[in-house]
Formats: sequence, C-alpha cells, structure tokens
Amino acid sequence: MDLNQKDVPIVGALEFYRKARYSSFHMPGHKSGEGIDRRLASITGRGFYKIDLTELPGLDDLHAPQECIKEAQELAAAAFGAGQTFFSVNGTSCGIQAAIMACCKEGDAIVLPRNAHRSALAGLILSGARPVWVPAELERNFGVPLHPAPRKFLELLDTGKHIKAVFCINPTYHGFSAELSPIIENAHRLGVPVIIDEAHGPHFHFHNMLPASAMDLGADIAIQSTHKMLTALNQGSMLHVGRESLIKPEAVFEQLTILQTTSPSYLILASLDTARMQMAVNGEKLLEETIDMALSLKQKIETIGGIRCAPTDDPCKLLISVKELGATGFAAAEYLRENFNVQVELADLFNILLLITFGNTKEDCQRVVDGLNSLAGLSMDKRQAAPKRATALFRVSTLPECELTPREAWFSVKRAVPVEEARGCISAEIVAPYPPGIPLLCPGEKINDEIINQIKEIRAMEIGVQGSRDPKLLYIQVVDSLRRITVL
Repeated sequence: MDLNQKDVPIVGALEFYRKARYSSFHMPGHKSGEGIDRRLASITGRGFYKIDLTELPGLDDLHAPQECIKEAQELAAAAFGAGQTFFSVNGTSCGIQAAIMACCKEGDAIVLPRNAHRSALAGLILSGARPVWVPAELERNFGVPLHPAPRKFLELLDTGKHIKAVFCINPTYHGFSAELSPIIENAHRLGVPVIIDEAHGPHFHFHNMLPASAMDLGADIAIQSTHKMLTALNQGSMLHVGRESLIKPEAVFEQLTILQTTSPSYLILASLDTARMQMAVNGEKLLEETIDMALSLKQKIETIGGIRCAPTDDPCKLLISVKELGATGFAAAEYLRENFNVQVELADLFNILLLITFGNTKEDCQRVVDGLNSLAGLSMDKRQAAPKRATALFRVSTLPECELTPREAWFSVKRAVPVEEARGCISAEIVAPYPPGIPLLCPGEKINDEIINQIKEIRAMEIGVQGSRDPKLLYIQVVDSLRRITVL
C-alpha cells in the first residue's frame, strides 16, 4: 500500500462518522456532548465530544487493527523510521511495561540505570525480571541525573550473567542525551535486545540539530511520549519496534493487549495521527523555528546576572539554575507564575525547567526573560533561600543489596516499621527523594544504616518523596513474609 504522509486516516474516519449524524444508542454516555454539564461545555464547547467515540463500524479496533488505526500506525512507523509502530493511549508508562514484559520472563536479568522512570520498576514487578542496576550519575553543576556512561553497561554485559535485555533513557527528563551506539552495538553482538525510554525525544528523528533517535541508532524498541514535545493529547504515546529488532512485534503487541484499556480514547488516537502528520510533512521547518526560538531565549537568559543555563543536548529543553541568586527553583517557579503568568515544567531546589515547542510564541519567551530579570533584581530577603545542606541529597552511594526481586517484595505480606528500626529489613516499596528522583530504595533491597541516615536528612529538609506510602517517611513498608500459593 502506498503511504501518503498528508493522510490522517483516523481523523478522516471520525469526520465521516460525525457527518452521518447517527442517533447514539452506544457508549459513551454523554451522547456526542449533549449530556455534558454546561460548566465543562463552557470551557471545551460541545463539538469536541462528537468525535469522542468507541469502536464502531468504520472506526477500527486498537486491539485488532485492520482499518484506519492500522493505516495510521503504518504511517507512523514510516515517519519515525521504525519497522512497526503501536499507538498507546495509556502513555509511555504502558509502553515501557509492555516492552520489558516482551523481553523478560520471571527471573530474567535486565540491565537498567538507577534513575529509570518508575514505570520501568512497574515493568519489573509485572514481569518478575531481576534488575541489574547501573548507578546513576549526576551533573554536578546543576544537580540533575544523567544517563550512566556506556562503559558501565558494557562491563555488565561482559560478565556473562545471562542478561536478557538492556534498558536505557534517551534523553533524560532534563534534556541530556545518552551515548547509545556502543551500548546497542555490544548488546546486539551478544544477542541482547535494547529498550529505549525515549519519552522526551519524539522530535529527535526530524531535525539534524537534535540528538539521534533510538530508531536511527538501531535500538530494538523505543517508547516515545508524543504528547510531551509534540502535539498529541496527554497520554498519547507511540511504541516503535526497530526494522531489525531482536524482539518480534507480535510479542510486544501481546503485552499491550493486556495492559491497554479496552475503551481507548479516539480523541487521543486522532491526536497521535495528526501529530505524526505534522512532523512527517512539516517537522523540519517547525523544529527549525522552535530551536531558533529556544536558542534566542537561552542567549537572553544567560545575560542575566546570577542565572545560568545548562548545556543540555536538546536545545528545546532549557534547564535554568537560580542557585547563584540564593533562591530555590521552587521560589523562582512561584514568582514567575504569580507575577508573569509563566508556568514552568519543573522546579527543584536549584533549577527550573522549560520545554519549548512549536506551540510556544516569542511573546511567551519574552515573559520568561522579563520575569527572570525581575527575580534577579529582588533583594535577597525577598527570595526563598536554597538550603545550605541541599548537596547532601545528591550524594551517590553504593547501591543496596538486592535480596528479592521487585515482584517478590511487592507481592509479599508487608508491615510498616519506624525508619529508625528498619536496619536489616527488606524494603517492600520504592523511596525516591524528588529532586532528583533517583530511587534510594527499591522493593527487594536491604535497608542499611546509610539509607536510614539519608532518609533522616530528607525528612529534615522536607524534601518530597515518590513511591512511599508514608509521605512523611516516619515509617517504611518492609517485607514481613513472602506469599505462598497453595495448589489444591
């Protein structure tokens, strides 16, 4: 079949159905928006809901695509340089879990960086795979996680530990890319597939001023959040399988069918269809304008005293440090929001992060410049000071001993113990101080004195944590006993 990248088959099918003006006796219950509450309708309008449909004749089925969804996925594979592409309406998290489950069975070893997204940990729990962690590295000037150096992956691959898969991140949340080529080449030499979490890099394939995409480098599977840097609706992602992938697309699809909702949003599917079309037809031009706008903004910001921009590999990510102003990133974000109507993507102790896409304008960028100039001009007593002991959080320690797989610990019988009394216990939950988001503890790991001391530091500094049932970190969930299934 000849592919025309200007086509939008899902949008076309929805448009045809809308024009037919059927009386609806099917899901969803709002009936083309007629039943929507007026307050919500006043924000969105009612037309939006006329294409919020379900699997109807002519609209195909995400779990058995034969028509418009199949064609849209084929167009996406061609546009992004993949062998086969699957749409995800459950975000990149779902795709990461499916990829790990397609590569690993219970007890299989997978190499992955310690700062992998929590969805990778969910993939370990679902598959029963055994993690072989690569310690995270930190960008010392800005205090954010980087992807570990290739040599650390190669050392683990050469140990002969029967590694079944390798998992990498490209780029990191903050816009630093990984050196993937040596990892992919050496893994493939050993017959080991490579999965890339490319959530923040769906635009890479379409401009030569951006890092190379995972598909261009020969990765087996790459999962991208089309909604993050392109124009899909939230939760819209794509899973790409490489043209010469060691993992069969059918194995990935099997996992997606049990992980994705059976009521997929056609609004999200349509937005994936049009996001692909935009990039395939006009991507280079759109990104050229975006990169120029981002570089111009960065240049203006760097003239402001006390403010620095990180040397990110993705120019569309601006990581801005306000540390030298004596302020926190949290305070800077609040100041920009309250005084200049600027909402940043992320704030941490020292930095704010801006995502620049072709949805932004020069006027947006000028607000940022005006706001940061104003912040820099404030007297010290009007800024929220950064904690002097904040660097303690960024100490990279020896990884804890792994006593159980994440799956074994997660499904164990658990009990809560005071942190001070947890020495020698096995964690049954994840504890990840944020920032920087690197897990201090994962399920299945033994708690030692260093971990207890770091948790005390986190509590004292009132830093947020991810994954812990007790947000104050007074108690921690530990393994009490393993569940035993009796077969009668």
